[in-house]
Amino acid sequence: MKLLGIIFIIALTCCGQVNQTENKVRVDRQTDDTFKEIEIQKTDFKFPDWLAQLYPNEIKLKYRTIGQELTDFKKLNDSVAYCTYNQMDGVCLWSFIKTYVNKTQVDSLEIGQNCDHDLSQPTYSWKEYEFNPLNIISLTKYIESVHDSLIDKNGYVKEKYDFLESETIIDSTRQLFQVEQNGMIKGIEK
Repeated sequence: MKLLGIIFIIALTCCGQVNQTENKVRVDRQTDDTFKEIEIQKTDFKFPDWLAQLYPNEIKLKYRTIGQELTDFKKLNDSVAYCTYNQMDGVCLWSFIKTYVNKTQVDSLEIGQNCDHDLSQPTYSWKEYEFNPLNIISLTKYIESVHDSLIDKNGYVKEKYDFLESETIIDSTRQLFQVEQNGMIKGIEK
């Protein structure tokens, strides 16, 4: 389907002229000595307009700005859809899934998290996700730790040691979630 859209645009650009504006692509096509203007919203290729409006590129808070980016959009049926998006604040990157029924949010879940690591801390944790079939999410949580003998009495990595250069142990847990036909996100028992 995407290939047909690309071929269509290439064919139109061969016969006319492409003018890019901030939000739209206009294609002028000559047919029978007349010009026909076609407007294609850039977000139509991946994200519907109603969704793109909910996720601006930046969220300005009192003391900081959070970057935001839509990463995926899927429809389960005529009324149920979900999107994934990232938020970044310069220190952390979070990933979320939100579900919608008739364009109204019904559920959400944090599915990814990766922050800069304070190397004086003896542990570091992060979350990763992947979609298996269309509506199954595999969420893996990791905790990386230095050996207890490298931790001082205050709970930090001992002064002469470095987290990056120390031998560590990584533990992980995996959870499965499913976006159901009613838009709810439910944990799946193993």
